[in-house]
Amino acid sequence: MKRKVGDVSESSGTPDEAESATLRIAVHWALSGEALAVVCLPSQASVADLLAALPLDAGELPRLQAVFGGCLLHRAEPLGAVHGLAEEAALGLVRQAPFVALGSTEGALGVAWDPETNVRSKTISSQGLLHSATFSDDGSLLLAGYSNGVSKVYSFETGRCSETFIARCGIVLAVSFSACRQFCMTGNENGTTKIWNMGSGTCTKTLARHSGPVYAAALSRSLDVALTGASDETAKLWSQRS
Repeated sequence: MKRKVGDVSESSGTPDEAESATLRIAVHWALSGEALAVVCLPSQASVADLLAALPLDAGELPRLQAVFGGCLLHRAEPLGAVHGLAEEAALGLVRQAPFVALGSTEGALGVAWDPETNVRSKTISSQGLLHSATFSDDGSLLLAGYSNGVSKVYSFETGRCSETFIARCGIVLAVSFSACRQFCMTGNENGTTKIWNMGSGTCTKTLARHSGPVYAAALSRSLDVALTGASDETAKLWSQRS
């Protein structure tokens, strides 16, 4: 009989043997911290077995990745072989973005590339030279940065622009979404980084202590810390509470 999520398997051995042979793992979404399910599986079961036991549509399984101790777990790896999992009994889950965002300075093309089939999936055209692009975690939004200091948010399904952010700080070299999709960041050629409110389209904060162009920018899940990296060979952590 197929084991259901939350079932505790039975064993003919002693209670100590049964406990050592069975793992009770609490699974949560790694980005939001939201609890998903508690799964009971034998220690020899693989990560793939755990993913298959989750209360999710089968179509989602190819995009799921299990995370523990800051590392992605291989699907064939036995759960009992994951160091520390038995003691902590908690495991994170992330969704891989279905496509890779590629930018082209020729023809102003934003390209969504399917890494599984290695073919172009969709092209989003716009005015301006595209220098940076990224997807939201769920793959529904594309954020693009242009040479004229403008960044735009596109719906991946329709290809339409839903929001425009005007910084005018030189080329937008880095773009990123917050995990909650309420904010985004743009790293600029003049060494500044801007945090934008996705709902209002306004700049909520400007970070300006790099002496060179900013090539990487990200917000923590809690939104209280930002990380930037620039050509001045420095990476900076910023407190959003100060």
